[in-house]
Amino acid sequence: MVLWMSTSWRLANGILLIGGIFVQVWHETGWGKIAIAVISGIIVFVASVVIIYPLIATTENDEPPDEQLELASLQSELISEVSGSPTYALINWPFENRISLSCSRYTSVLHRVNFYGRVAFCYEMNGKAPDGYYRPLRQGSNERVGQYLANFLDSEQTQYLYIATQVLIWSAIYDSSVTSWGGSGVSQEHINIIARGTAPPVPYVVFSGGAQNIIIWGEL
Repeated sequence: MVLWMSTSWRLANGILLIGGIFVQVWHETGWGKIAIAVISGIIVFVASVVIIYPLIATTENDEPPDEQLELASLQSELISEVSGSPTYALINWPFENRISLSCSRYTSVLHRVNFYGRVAFCYEMNGKAPDGYYRPLRQGSNERVGQYLANFLDSEQTQYLYIATQVLIWSAIYDSSVTSWGGSGVSQEHINIIARGTAPPVPYVVFSGGAQNIIIWGEL
């Protein structure tokens, strides 16, 4: 394309130069304004075909071909093809002020996780960081979890809302209830936003391969 445009540009410049010489000669020899007008019209027509049309054609799509292919690849990528290691940040507080579930599970440690450019949550309550290399395990099926995820995504996604979502997800997968929020700083308002929100539930995928399973919203 670059070579073609370079050749076209040289050809157009040549035509314009030759035409200009002819116009000047005819003008000086007195052939009259009609001849000048005819030749000028021909030059303008040729120049528009050689220069202007290719420029218009090349601006129909502003994105370079390589970037278009990359964008199409990202858009067509399926969750089933995703694998890798998540990033996370530790959130903890004194164990004596631990969170408690009715199934006799306790914690004062959790991690705010990101995976595949999306917010993620731990799918086991074992206190371990989600270290390791993860691959899709299965499509999630817990309706409560899908609802909590949707409500979090529809919220301001603060740290306290993240904690509330994480703990409520644990309560859903262990079919239990939260008996104490301990020293997490989660208020009743935070709980209500996640537990009673009305955002449409979202599908989610469970990933395994690390210290504990994690989930992100999406479909296999």
